[in-house]
Amino acid sequence: MNEQNMTRRKEVDLEITDFLWEIVRNWRVIAICLIIGAVLLCGYQYIKDSRNADTTADEVVEEYSKTVHEMKEALGAQDLDQVYGAVAIKKQLDEKSDYADNSPLMAVNPYAENLILLQYRVQSDEGNAAELAAIYQDYLMYGELASEMIDCDSRKDETIYAKETYETGFTVRIRGSREADCKELAENVKKGLSAYAQRMDENFTAHELELVNESSNIIVDQELAQLQDDTALAIKNLGEHLDTIKSKMNGNQLELYVELTENQPEQNEDSAEQTGNEEETNGSDVPEQISVHISVSKFIIGGIIGIALAIIFILLKYLLSGNLRSEAEIKALYHNDVLGTIRSSVDGKRGKIDKWYVGARYGKSGKMSLEQEVELICANMKIACKENQKVYLTGSDLSGTSTEILEKIREECEKRGLTVVSGREICYYAEALEELAKIGQVVFIEEMRKSRYNNMYQEVIRCREHQISILGMIVIGA
Repeated sequence: MNEQNMTRRKEVDLEITDFLWEIVRNWRVIAICLIIGAVLLCGYQYIKDSRNADTTADEVVEEYSKTVHEMKEALGAQDLDQVYGAVAIKKQLDEKSDYADNSPLMAVNPYAENLILLQYRVQSDEGNAAELAAIYQDYLMYGELASEMIDCDSRKDETIYAKETYETGFTVRIRGSREADCKELAENVKKGLSAYAQRMDENFTAHELELVNESSNIIVDQELAQLQDDTALAIKNLGEHLDTIKSKMNGNQLELYVELTENQPEQNEDSAEQTGNEEETNGSDVPEQISVHISVSKFIIGGIIGIALAIIFILLKYLLSGNLRSEAEIKALYHNDVLGTIRSSVDGKRGKIDKWYVGARYGKSGKMSLEQEVELICANMKIACKENQKVYLTGSDLSGTSTEILEKIREECEKRGLTVVSGREICYYAEALEELAKIGQVVFIEEMRKSRYNNMYQEVIRCREHQISILGMIVIGA
């Protein structure tokens, strides 16, 4: 063998299949990098959010007020009045638009409005029927049942018994787009008034609340139609007026206008209650504190980055390693036979993923027990020995080789009539080389990802220089 075989090691193409199996074999490295990457990125984001959350509301408001103050200083009194006017109009426009978009009354078709009328009568012997009726109406308009879809019209009935008995009444108007919604709301009104009447009996003198009539119809509500038209027209006029004012503003005015209408800090309800009237004077709202939480997306992204870095590390290690990485390289680089491979764990301790990896990559041979592998190796050694039944067993680096494996090989060979002499490395110990020369034939035992190519090359060269027969090599590892 010449040095061309060693240079071939540097020119070996990357086998995609072998590399993929190498990734599976290093699943622990990938798992560790995944966890580290996820924890680091997630932790970094959490710390960053925590630091941002430490910024108090007062600091944010102070910075905002400082910015606005600087903008105001750059403008004259007339320009400021123009900006304040635009801000006021913008506030009115937002209120009108919000009402038009969210009010259920604005969604009712005034030309096909469903209307339910509930006529109630209130009677009291104490002469306070009108006062009681007003209380009931206030409950409907401002209490638990308050709604834009409910309205009350009061009346005073004059009867021939007016001097002896006081009674009055009120009418509840319920309107909406759908008849079913109006009926549901009417039922709620009747139940609510009935329950409220019972509570009223506990605080006032005896009286009677009676539903005297209920009717439903579909009407044309001119009043509602006018309200909707007026609201739409007001929004249109306010928008045009605001656009006209803004078109006359200069850059500084527009910048201040944006700060006052769009960039104000969000209001914190608790702070608003504490500050009270101070908000009206400083014109700024107290911001909510930044929410700090663990980001799941950052955790996933960090894990993906960790996996990518792990694969890059495995690839570089696979390409740049000077150690034996497969038994096929022994035949290609050193022209020696592989007498057998020991892939099983000596102590029998191997994870499920490791067992699956060996079985999936090497098939049935990867599922053999240590005893079966040793028997097969010794059988090959017996066949290779021919006349000389004595073999010297050594390797390029025996420091980590299991003595149990060497002992099992020796015992199995003795059963087959072979004498195995285990010796130290011939490249480092002269007595080992001399003992090998006396025996005349050798079997090398090498470990995957541990035995170095240069050391293996040197021991092969020694044997061929002294014309010592190399029966083959035993490989340990999967």
